[in-house]
Amino acid sequence: MIPKLKGYYIQHFDAKLKLIKEVEYEVDNNFIQNAFIKDGQLHIIEFDHDKKADKIVFNVVSSNLKDLKFSKKELLSFSEDNMQKYFGIGIFPIFINNFSQMDGNHMGEVIMSKNNAFFAINFDFNNKDKETHKIFVFNTNFESVYDKLIEKDIKDKLFEYNSIDVDDKDGTVYFLGKAFENNSRKSKKKGEANYHFELLKVNANGQKTTAFKKADKFISSMELIKTEDRLSCVGFYGVKDQGDYNGVCLFNLNPDTLAMETEKFTPFSDEFMTDKYGNKENRKKENRKRVLKI
Repeated sequence: MIPKLKGYYIQHFDAKLKLIKEVEYEVDNNFIQNAFIKDGQLHIIEFDHDKKADKIVFNVVSSNLKDLKFSKKELLSFSEDNMQKYFGIGIFPIFINNFSQMDGNHMGEVIMSKNNAFFAINFDFNNKDKETHKIFVFNTNFESVYDKLIEKDIKDKLFEYNSIDVDDKDGTVYFLGKAFENNSRKSKKKGEANYHFELLKVNANGQKTTAFKKADKFISSMELIKTEDRLSCVGFYGVKDQGDYNGVCLFNLNPDTLAMETEKFTPFSDEFMTDKYGNKENRKKENRKRVLKI
């Protein structure tokens, strides 16, 4: 009963928002995952389920911006025969027969580096015993740079995938996630946070991991940001409950060693809280706490 996607509408405008060219991009069992422009060319990265060949394919579909006439090139393809070769585990039925068996995080998300020098395709596997990802990294000449299998020794249900960023220099991938402790998904144990954040660095040479938490702070959300020479994790924190925001937090890490360089917790100002909830008399009347809710 869910309407099936029939296609995409692509429009090209100039700097003054004057329409230059438009085209309908038809789809059948394929979906656009990401896109970028390089040297006057529009490149679309798409996921395709080729039912006739009984395989999963990732293609790059390219066109000159002037005519928007597309040509297709295959990046990755996975059949039942080569799934063991690429992934080391037999997960082909998950891709083809039952999408609901996937973790629900991502099945082949495509992440571009900031300046589109590299991109990564991230697969999140259904593995109850271990958090398992497979990452393929390409440059924007669509050449394979490396691929890595990531396995964390923690039950899948106890690890929440958060975000990925790709470095523009060499395609290094930084992977951020939230790991629950004491074999429980409860956010609090004995008045302290029952989880920590883990940051993983992956490249052609191997993997490196670091973990961080603050026992007296409840960091409810965290986002990974990679710039040219800085690696940062930013988010919101609370001091009492998992569901409260009292301020913003910042962690700066060394992008090479993952060593923690600086950390900062900044509470929301009185002015901000007044703008959000009104003056103290109104807040008391409305029985509001001086926190933001998730």
